Amino acid sequence: MYKIFSSIMMRSSTCLLLGLIMTLISCSDKSHQLQQLLLKGNLALEKQDYQTAANYYKESLRLDACFSDALNNLGTVAFQTGHFAESIDWYDQAIQCSPRKDFYLNRANAHLEDGALFLALSDADKFLSFAPDTIPGLVLKSIVLMRLKKFDEAVAAMDAVLAREPDEPEWWVNRGTLYFFKGKNDLASVDLKHALSIDSNSAEAWNALSMIDAESGKTDSALFKISQALELQSAHPHFINNRGYIFLLKGNLAQAEADINKSMSLEPDNPWVYRNRALIYMEKKEFPSAERLFRQVLSMDSSVDRINYFFAASLAAQNKKSDACQWFNRSVEKSGRYDNLLKICSR
Repeated sequence: MYKIFSSIMMRSSTCLLLGLIMTLISCSDKSHQLQQLLLKGNLALEKQDYQTAANYYKESLRLDACFSDALNNLGTVAFQTGHFAESIDWYDQAIQCSPRKDFYLNRANAHLEDGALFLALSDADKFLSFAPDTIPGLVLKSIVLMRLKKFDEAVAAMDAVLAREPDEPEWWVNRGTLYFFKGKNDLASVDLKHALSIDSNSAEAWNALSMIDAESGKTDSALFKISQALELQSAHPHFINNRGYIFLLKGNLAQAEADINKSMSLEPDNPWVYRNRALIYMEKKEFPSAERLFRQVLSMDSSVDRINYFFAASLAAQNKKSDACQWFNRSVEKSGRYDNLLKICSR
């Protein structure tokens, strides 16, 4: 702004000097108002008073329709209240006005929550083009790649994170989880135990180790480890859901159902809970109900572990051979749990 006004003054200093002074005063006053409204909005946002925060940000936009900080923060309000498509719209506008790296990171998170994984990956890469090898971008990219089942690339991103912050247990848990999804349980266990060597109270590490034991058939050990996680975070819906899954594997359907229902009440939009609820229907041989819930999971998040396999099994149990085999063949992950139902696909 100042460079533009300087060039004008050289052509007509007397005439424009007053205009310049008045404009600078006006700009200064406007800038002050914008910053005050932004500050008030941010204070309300910190208190989770989202409507008040949004009102302050929108008031600032009446002064400057391209006030990118307000546009970005309206995106954050929408994100925090679960309106991800709306948050993307606000982040789009913020980027159009000022393509700052943090706006791309915010939009990447919104795309991730909205299920637009390739758009999330594109924005994470855009952020990293501004700030190469920074932790937030690498972690987000790893999460997106995991959801896309590109596990080798996801591990590579976490390798880069660990090279920069080797003493952060959360990153060891993240990489261990990726190894688990790759089926490399030995490597997963090494990373998760290392996380516990840094912080013995890492509930996420105990939780992940319990899932490794559960999938290895060591259900008693799995139950002990998930209990360790729940001692640290007793109301964590993911841990409660996972304990329900372990009870399911042990054949204790009553306790499995109690835990999974409790987890669903705490976090009704978690697709993993619906997957496990559908597995209870499978064990009860209520196959149409299982199919319905598996379909719901697929609509919520198609990256949920072994969802294609389980869905195929629910179809096979109802003699829907063609559809069952189609989904079975699309399944990257296999499980011996329902192979007897899916024998039809190998004939």
